[in-house]
Amino acid sequence: MPQGYALKGAGNMKKTFRVLSVLFIIFLLFICFRYFYPGKKDMEKDKNKFEVLAHRGLHTNWKKGSYHPVSGCEAKHIYEPAHEYIENTMDSISAAFNMGATIVEIDIRRTKDDKLMVFHDYMLECRTNGEGHINTHTMKYLKTLDIGYGYTHDDGKTYPLRGKGMGKMPEFAALSSLQ
Repeated sequence: MPQGYALKGAGNMKKTFRVLSVLFIIFLLFICFRYFYPGKKDMEKDKNKFEVLAHRGLHTNWKKGSYHPVSGCEAKHIYEPAHEYIENTMDSISAAFNMGATIVEIDIRRTKDDKLMVFHDYMLECRTNGEGHINTHTMKYLKTLDIGYGYTHDDGKTYPLRGKGMGKMPEFAALSSLQ
């Protein structure tokens, strides 16, 4: 074995040891900092209070694992609706807050005219009577769609939310009006 090879390997080990030593020291400093400075008292949250998260507002549950693996369409695999709220609408978001939610998770998509719309899917075919990618349409057009159009719980025999979502795709900016 060439003599330079052995020395080169020893140099790499020294560098590795130095890097690991520095990382260990930084870790110890972090632990000491957290021990001696746990944070400001006014930053502590009430440990008895918790947040209630509503997923897409008040919505109809879908049968987990039964959605289309490519499109991700859940509207064709819902349970029979117990209410007429359609996810990601002003009504469903308000209802969630009225029922005690402290946080509502929503989905936001950009339109052709650079507006932000609240809608779950990138494609329109699953839930609406429209076609194509949401970013190829204007806000004005998207507001004409029925976003309850594609929901069915019985393999297309009935569509219980069809006609109830006309013009209900909200613009993101409109959410600021919710109380």
